[in-house]
Amino acid sequence: MRKVTSFDYDFIRDLVTNPQIYTHIKNREKWSDNKIKVFINECEEGGNNLFYICSVDEGDIGVIGVSLKKKKYSLTVFIHPDHQGKGYFWTIFDMFMGEVHNQLPKINHFYVQIHEENKKMIEIMETKYKKSDSYYIGSIYVFEYKVQVW
Repeated sequence: MRKVTSFDYDFIRDLVTNPQIYTHIKNREKWSDNKIKVFINECEEGGNNLFYICSVDEGDIGVIGVSLKKKKYSLTVFIHPDHQGKGYFWTIFDMFMGEVHNQLPKINHFYVQIHEENKKMIEIMETKYKKSDSYYIGSIYVFEYKVQVW
């Protein structure tokens, strides 16, 4: 894992303009070039954002991080479709939990919001966590999971 920087622009653009990824993002829209630049800038500034590029032997496979949104930290995970279903999620997640503990020691939990139709991610989360809430974000119904930082 390495922190997101401007050198990751092309990789992040490939992720957030891929329909298999952006249909599960908050408003189901691919990110504009400006939104990608703002995201990377916020990552580089640090503060309330902590995002990493996830890599395996074959190269970069995704992005994982937390950001402060409406007074609570929320997790974001993008794993490239070519690498989904290969068991990488929990390895990446566990490594990231260590980073959260070290880099943002005041955080004792964060939230994961998942669109109700993202059955694969719901199934993954429910192997270790219970749903803590469900609600609409605009017209999108989401399930929320509270994750304790260890």
